[in-house]
Amino acid sequence: MFLELIIIKYLGFNPATSQAVNFIPLILGYLFGFAALYLNLGNIIYGSPFADIEYLLTEGYYGHKIYMNALISATASPTGEVFSVVTGFAVLMVWIIVLFAFRYYYLIEYIIEIYTRVR
Repeated sequence: MFLELIIIKYLGFNPATSQAVNFIPLILGYLFGFAALYLNLGNIIYGSPFADIEYLLTEGYYGHKIYMNALISATASPTGEVFSVVTGFAVLMVWIIVLFAFRYYYLIEYIIEIYTRVR
């Protein structure tokens, strides 16, 4: 819904594109999820909330350290950087706070707009 608001209202696209806009988070989830498995992204992996959730769930389930290059380290001897749970969790909380802040900002803006229209 947030993406629809940005695409339609602020960028001026046709409302018929709103169904295609709804698939953007799904596509990004697949891209970042598979990129985290198959590519060595290094510290860029902390910037993706999709990859953070994947690594945090994997580490929580298995109970041991997860290497950044998860698929390769699962099929070969583990080498490379270890995923930091504290950093991953902190970045995920920042993502959640920022998205909620954007959402509430636009929600309050929408409520004020409706209130001034009714008056």
